[in-house]
Parts: sequence; C-alpha cells; structure tokens
Amino acid sequence: MAYRDTSTLRPKTTRRIDPTNSRKPVVKTTVKAGKKVKEVKETEETKVIRAITIPKMDIGTITFFLDGLTPYIQNDFSKRQLDEIAEERSKGGKQAGRAKVNPPQIAFLEIMEKVHFIKRPKKKVKSIPNDEFFSDPDGYLEEAFDGSIIGIPIAQFMKSIKTCGWDSFKLSKTIIMGAIKIIAEVGNYVTLTHGPVTYRRGRGQKNQAFHIFYQPVFSNPWSVELVIEHDRTVMQAEDVLSLFNHAGHKVSIGNNRIGSGGENGAFAVRLGK
Repeated sequence: MAYRDTSTLRPKTTRRIDPTNSRKPVVKTTVKAGKKVKEVKETEETKVIRAITIPKMDIGTITFFLDGLTPYIQNDFSKRQLDEIAEERSKGGKQAGRAKVNPPQIAFLEIMEKVHFIKRPKKKVKSIPNDEFFSDPDGYLEEAFDGSIIGIPIAQFMKSIKTCGWDSFKLSKTIIMGAIKIIAEVGNYVTLTHGPVTYRRGRGQKNQAFHIFYQPVFSNPWSVELVIEHDRTVMQAEDVLSLFNHAGHKVSIGNNRIGSGGENGAFAVRLGK
C-alpha cells in the first residue's frame, strides 16, 4: 500500500461567524493531518452602526395671478409650417427646399392653427377666403372663438423666469428648475382669460425668400392664475413673486416678447382675486 506524506499539505481553515451578534467570539478551527485539532478564539472588531435621518423637504404652495400689460401673441407652429418642415427634412435638409415658393396661405386657418386650445370652439373651423376674412376680421374671430378655452404652456413661464433669474437674482437655471414647479391645470397648460382676439401680420424669411405669416393676438385684459410649489430652503414666497414680476417686465412671454426685442406678452403679479 502506497504511503502519502500529508505533512506538507496546506492546512484547511473554517470560520464560523454568528450573524446575530458581531460582539461574540469567533471560533477558528485549524485541522492538520496527523496532529490534534487546535481551536483559536478571536474577537471580531465591533461594527459601529449610525442611524441617518433624511430631512423632509420644506415645500410651500402659493397662488397668484399674472395680469397682462401688453397683448399676448401665441407662437405655436401652424400645421402648414409643420408640414413644410417635415417635407424639407425628408428631402435632406435646408438646401433641398431652397427654390421652393411658399403656397398662398389662408390667413384665418393659420391663425386658428396657432392657438393652444384646451377646449375647441363650438363651431367647426372652416376655411374662409382671405378677401372675405379681411372684410370683417374681428367679427369672424369673435365667432370662431365662441365657447373655446385657450391655454398657455407652462414652459413659456418657466423659460421667462429662467432667463430673468440670473440677471436679477443670480439664480442659475438649474436652481430655478429644482426650486419652482408650476402646477398645470390641463396637460401642460394653464387657462388664459383674455379680451378680444385679433391678429398680427408679419413677414419672415425662409430659404432666402420672404413670406407672410399670421398670428393670433389676445388683447388686454388677459390674465392667468398660477399655483406654484416652491422649495422654501432655496426661495421664500416673496422671492418667487418677485422673480415672476421681474420676468414679466424684462422678458415676458409669447411671440414678439420683450426678451427678443419686442414689446408683447408683458405681465405683472397680482395677489388675491
């Protein structure tokens, strides 16, 4: 029978740890062939556990009104413009549509297509020839908007206060986005209360050619009610109101706004009803 020398084999070590109490001794058993079992008792270093408490955010809610100081012009893309953009992209970019001549647009339809409707008018919008529409634009628009509810995207107000925040209060856009939240009424909109609806005729340049466009104008008095959640550790209620008031006078919202060199869409903060 062959003899195997086991004296040079590496000893096997087993370690048992009681998970219920790290302060208890740990038994370490060493086994060597041809020798007695030797038990060595050790004490594991005590683990220190510290409870961490996460403080609750101090969120406040305030409600106030923004009253228009100058007429508000909505600046949404019309369906015709979106179709032109999609067609241009499908042909490979701006160069593909350089020789294109813009088709004559129906002013009334373009105005209606640029409105952010929360609730559509009672009557279905139909095409009205330009000569007929321009003979009585106020009458056609008043009838067209009957029974409708108009909304302003909350993104327009956020863009306004973010633009104004650093110049007036040295607050970065990131801080403002984290500290202020506008509660939307429907979707991403707040309801617009407005005066008579008119229109603006403008001229723009596209693909080295000028084109005429039409936009809806909501006359004074217009106003919106805002519900704001704000982080009190960053901005108090007075700071939020002051920020919106500065933004209304220095940046404003919509098309032809003050921040873009225009004069429309200015507003002021009002508390109460």
